[in-house]
Amino acid sequence: MWRIPVMTLSLAALAALETACDSGSFQGELPACVCETEGCSQAACPIELSLDETCVGELVEAEVLVGDHVEADLLRPSTRITTCTKVEPGASKDVWVRGGPWIWGPLTQTCDEPRKVLSVVLQCIEAKQP
Repeated sequence: MWRIPVMTLSLAALAALETACDSGSFQGELPACVCETEGCSQAACPIELSLDETCVGELVEAEVLVGDHVEADLLRPSTRITTCTKVEPGASKDVWVRGGPWIWGPLTQTCDEPRKVLSVVLQCIEAKQP
């Protein structure tokens, strides 16, 4: 029977964890956007997101969740994205954005006027208690 020193197993386990948790690796394929697979109406409202200049240096990129769909495009400071997921007239969707130490949401977006662009500008400023 072979004996492997416990220290060797611990170092091997750490090496495996580092590889598995590499922030540069992709965790898997994201589900397709409903508007791409099932379609959205022409009247649906697009959601436009941006991080303002207060986020420069605070985070590199942020993930976006609209309803139950993780958007493929990442949000970056001083840039703008239009989500694949749209909101149908009369409906609402919750938007969550997570990047670095920041989490925004739920940001409820309601399409009360057909084809209206729902624009959300996020800031990296601490909320203050009254």
